[in-house]
Amino acid sequence: MVSVLLKYTSNNKSIVDDISVPENWNELSTKQLLYIANLWQAWQLMAKNNLDLNRVKALLFVQLIKGTTVFNKQKRVKLITKLTNEEQWALLQLTNFIFIKNTLTVCPFPVIRIGFKKYYAPNNKLGNIKALEFHFADFFYIKYLQTESNNDLNNLIACIYRPAPKTAETGEKRVPFYMANIEKNAKAISKLSFAKKQAILLWYIGCRTYIVEQHPHIFSSENQQKSNDKGFLPLIMALSGNKFGNYDQTAQTDLVLILIELEEAIERKPKNTNGLS
Repeated sequence: MVSVLLKYTSNNKSIVDDISVPENWNELSTKQLLYIANLWQAWQLMAKNNLDLNRVKALLFVQLIKGTTVFNKQKRVKLITKLTNEEQWALLQLTNFIFIKNTLTVCPFPVIRIGFKKYYAPNNKLGNIKALEFHFADFFYIKYLQTESNNDLNNLIACIYRPAPKTAETGEKRVPFYMANIEKNAKAISKLSFAKKQAILLWYIGCRTYIVEQHPHIFSSENQQKSNDKGFLPLIMALSGNKFGNYDQTAQTDLVLILIELEEAIERKPKNTNGLS
C-alpha cells in the first residue's frame, strides 16, 4: 500500500488526512476490483479512442482510498478539490498501475456460490491447473478476445471453476476436468453478475501474463502464435516430444511442472559456436 499525507486548509483550519491506496493489483479489495471490472470495458474503449482518462482516474482514486465510507468519501472529494492542480495531478498518478499492466494473480473469488452449489477456482497464479484445462480455457479466452461473446466468457470460467469432488481422498478441491461438462457448468456460470465475471477474466489475464513472463523461451512470439492457432496442448506435445507420456497423460499433468521441465530442457540444450540454439 502507498501512504499519502494530505494537508488542507478549510475555514482557516489546517486539516491533515493520512490515507493509503493500493500500489498493485493484488492489493485491491474485492469491492475495488469489482468497481474496476464493471467499468473496464468502457475504459478500454476510451483509451482505444484516445479519450482523456483523468476524470476516470479521479473517480478511481477515491474508490482506492482504504477504508473510505460513503460519508468520508464525499468529505474527501470535497477536500481534494482544495488541493493545487499539481497536487491533484500527483494523486491521479497513483492509479496508473491499473492502466499500465494487469498483474492480478491472487484469486479474487476462490469459491463462488450459484444457487445451492459451490464452484472452486484453481490456486493463485493458476498454480495447480492441468495442461488440458488450461488448453481449453485459453482456447475460449482467445475466442473471447475475438468475439466478446458472453458464451465464450462463460465457457472460459467453466473450464477452471468446478464443483468439489464427493471425496477428498485425492487432495483435489475440484472435480477433474472433462470437456463434456463445460456446457453444463457454463450454464450455471452465466448466472454470475457481469462485474464478477469480468473480475475473474481480469484474474485469468493476470495469471496468464505471469505464466508467459516466467517462461519466455516457451512462450516466444512464434510459439504463442502457434498456440493461438492450434491450442496450447499441441504446442506442449511438439516441444516435449512425448516427455510427459502420450496425449492423455500429458493432458492430466500439472501445467507448472510441464513448463518447469521444458524450461530446464531448453536451458540444457547445447549452444552452437554462434551462441544460437
